[in-house]
Amino acid sequence: MVLYKTQPYDHLHPRIATVVPNYAEGIGKAVDYLALRGHKRIALIPPMRYPIVGLKGTDFRTVGYVTAIQRNGIVLDEGLICKNTESEETICQEVFNMLMTGQERPTALIVVNDYLASRIMKFIKKMGLRIPEDISIIGSDNSDVASVTTPELTTIDFSKEDLARNVVQRLMELIRGNVGMEEIFLPTKLIIREST
Repeated sequence: MVLYKTQPYDHLHPRIATVVPNYAEGIGKAVDYLALRGHKRIALIPPMRYPIVGLKGTDFRTVGYVTAIQRNGIVLDEGLICKNTESEETICQEVFNMLMTGQERPTALIVVNDYLASRIMKFIKKMGLRIPEDISIIGSDNSDVASVTTPELTTIDFSKEDLARNVVQRLMELIRGNVGMEEIFLPTKLIIREST
């Protein structure tokens, strides 16, 4: 079996191979880019229905975010990590709270998928804020949505072809009887568009 992972799993059987987009690296690149542009208040919006339990959570994205925030000498503010991810509505409410009720609002959001980022962009525009003048936004996955938003969405990308090729290679190795498969992390890159 080959597993496409989006988060770490403990105690996988040794014959389960894993292929993982390096989400920690991708989020790190996004934080680095925003920090170079002067952002110090960078929020992370994790996937819907994904509970974040403290900063030592198991999500690759959260680990990448925390590591990059610290690497860039930015003070880590746990209030900038969206924790109520039950639905699109609860995420938008938490984004609203971050932007309108806090002493220091975020100047940038990193959203873990492009669809959710596009919905948040629409919500932010309804609040009367401008993208990127008032707040910068980065999505993830470089889906078709990223190029049709207004403004076009800066996004984290990984090669879907590399993903497919690695999954097939891992399956072939398993069929040949290879065990103890190493975890394959796929490199990521930042696609710069108009939202940052």
